Amino acid sequence: MALILSSDVIKRFRSEVNDLLNGPTEAPDNDALWKEWEVQAYLDAATAETSRRGRMLIKHFLIQAPAATGPFYKLPGSYIVLDVNYAYSRVGRRKLTEYNLDDRHFRNDYGMPIEASFDHGFADYGYGYYRDYDTTGILITPRARMDDVIELIATVEVTNVPCGAPMPFGEEADIALVILWMKKLAYSKRDADTFDPGAANEAESKFALAIEERRNDALRRRRTVGTTRFSW
Repeated sequence: MALILSSDVIKRFRSEVNDLLNGPTEAPDNDALWKEWEVQAYLDAATAETSRRGRMLIKHFLIQAPAATGPFYKLPGSYIVLDVNYAYSRVGRRKLTEYNLDDRHFRNDYGMPIEASFDHGFADYGYGYYRDYDTTGILITPRARMDDVIELIATVEVTNVPCGAPMPFGEEADIALVILWMKKLAYSKRDADTFDPGAANEAESKFALAIEERRNDALRRRRTVGTTRFSW
């Protein structure tokens, strides 16, 4: 996978919208239609939109799960976890089953949630987890008596890319999607020199068509043995 920096994407965006930086060294965006901070914001938003709607970024996490602070454990804050594809108790040596709080056995006769049922008592290690209790983490069930390490493989959304950092996407099709959404945001800027609803709508329409194909492609790869790609 090619290494593409966020600065490379920004340069390409500026070239495509004909807004190159020609100002002095101390203020290169002095005469630019879009300031550097604006373009960085567009890049962050476009990266988030592409990763969320494309569902193509897979990350591997190890979560320390000490018994004393359980049963709820926070997920890494640098990503938004969209879907947990696989969860495994490394110390308990078992795959964890995903449960849903709407399951019938977690409600009383009146249909109300029974929070006490989250724990199902105690066991040495958990057998399952919930994501819908709090989407910022996972709640392990039953409550474990022993410390554990939870391994997760998850589909994530990237919410920001620091200036000059590598992009989470390395394929041309993904970078093109990011730039399309950046254009959509840039041409939506309410300014006499930048507001262009026609160009904004065109960029959004192209993005919508391409992201659906990209999402389907990511799903096809995931279902095909030997072709799933992980970002570690």
